[in-house]
Formats: sequence, C-alpha cells, structure tokens
Amino acid sequence: MSIKDEVLRYIKENKNRFEKEYGIKKIYLFGSVARGEDNENSDIDLMVEFDTDKNITIFELMMFEEEMKNKFGRKVDVATKDMLKPIVYNYVQKDLLNVK
Repeated sequence: MSIKDEVLRYIKENKNRFEKEYGIKKIYLFGSVARGEDNENSDIDLMVEFDTDKNITIFELMMFEEEMKNKFGRKVDVATKDMLKPIVYNYVQKDLLNVK
C-alpha cells in the first residue's frame, strides 16, 4: 500500500476522533504524496480547517502533527490556509485532496 493510501485511510478511519480531540473539521493532503510522486524521504503535507465554534489553540495543531509523525515515521507539515502565503496556496491548491 502506498503512503498516500495509508494516510488517506488513517485519516478517514479517525476523522470523528480528530474532530473531537483537535477540533479539525476538514483535512487536505497535498504535495508530492498527494500527487503520488513521493519517495522514502518525502514529507507529508496536510492543510486543516478547524471548527470555528471551538476554542482552538496552536497546541491542537501541534498534537495532531505529532500524532501523524509518530504514525507514519516521516516529517509531517500541518498548516491552515491562513498560514500559507497566497502565492503558496495558489500553487498547492491544484494538489489538494479533501480527505475529510
């Protein structure tokens, strides 16, 4: 199974828990893993949207990122749309896979 398939499956299986524990409403996979162009040194790039009704802090983002790193044994970068510069967001937008 490819790392892309592993990530997609894990997120889908845990989507309710991610929302409850971290306040994550949507998760997008992007970058080389999303395109299927990754190698063993590629990181996993995720963009998340939080539930605006919950009081979310950077702590939840860091805990989610740490969980994903531990699960897949790779560097994981997690960002929100607001954290990405507009030019970067425009570049990665074509790769975004809505997982949740």
